[in-house]
Amino acid sequence: VLSESLSLRGRNLEGAVLIGADPRKVDLTGAQLQGAKLDRADLRGAKFGCTKAKLTEGGTECAHLQRVSLQFAELPGAELDFAELQGATLDDAELQGASLKSAQLQGASLRGTHLEAASLNGAQFYGSLLEGTKLQATSLGGAKMLGLSLNGVSFEGASLGGAELQGTLFDDVDLSYAYLDGVGVWRAVPEYINEGSA
Repeated sequence: VLSESLSLRGRNLEGAVLIGADPRKVDLTGAQLQGAKLDRADLRGAKFGCTKAKLTEGGTECAHLQRVSLQFAELPGAELDFAELQGATLDDAELQGASLKSAQLQGASLRGTHLEAASLNGAQFYGSLLEGTKLQATSLGGAKMLGLSLNGVSFEGASLGGAELQGTLFDDVDLSYAYLDGVGVWRAVPEYINEGSA
């Protein structure tokens, strides 16, 4: 068990096994966690963003989370802006209210992931798996969700203004009260999308 408010900024934790760990509010800004296993870990309020010094210098040193496993992990309120999550597994993870602005989620698995009220503005989802993902009241402005299958995804009350959804297939998708101004054209929207969609 890791102590609360622990700082692991910039640390190399590649391949670490922290299944079921309890590092609430841990600071992993700029840390290297490629291939790490954090299934069922309690990471509420954790920070996985970029170092401000690097950002002000014009470069970035963001958290490296490629191929990380976060199945059933608890991440409500976590900060993952600009995090590199390519190929990550986030199935059934709890990410309510988390911030993932401009996160790189290409090829990531988010089956059944709870992202209610999360901020995903500018996030990239090329090739991601989103079956059954909960995106109610989520902000997805400018997100790139091209060529995806959104089977069973709920966008109820979500904001998708300016999102790119070209080639995306909607199957049993709930868009009730969603904001869709400026959304890129998608290939097919089944007739059974719930009434009340904006």
